Amino acid sequence: MEEKIADNVQKKFSKNFPGITGEVWATLRNGYEVVFKNGKVQNRVFLTRKGNIKYQISYYTEAELPADVRKRVKSEFFDYNIFCVQEINYNQAKIYLVTLEDKTTWKVLRLDDNEMEVYKEFVKG
Repeated sequence: MEEKIADNVQKKFSKNFPGITGEVWATLRNGYEVVFKNGKVQNRVFLTRKGNIKYQISYYTEAELPADVRKRVKSEFFDYNIFCVQEINYNQAKIYLVTLEDKTTWKVLRLDDNEMEVYKEFVKG
């Protein structure tokens, strides 16, 4: 049985994300998940039962990566291609998980305002 999303929650969402259409809502135990596309960026937003944003994850390619973040990555990993990006916004903090690839490996970098580290590394099989 599908639960109706409260009007006040939908209004808060529309206020925070104006002009979004075609979103898909899911009811979770402690709130809601909303999936939508904004241009070339795929988004997942997690909301409380009252419609407040808990966190947001955006998925995109190198082309949508902010120039300063791209420069940080490419300055150290210039021989790698940026395969995909996850941008996580939580408690007014922004963290990027940038997946890189070369001929033999995948690397996932974790970046915030201060640090950049190799979070995971895989050898291609």
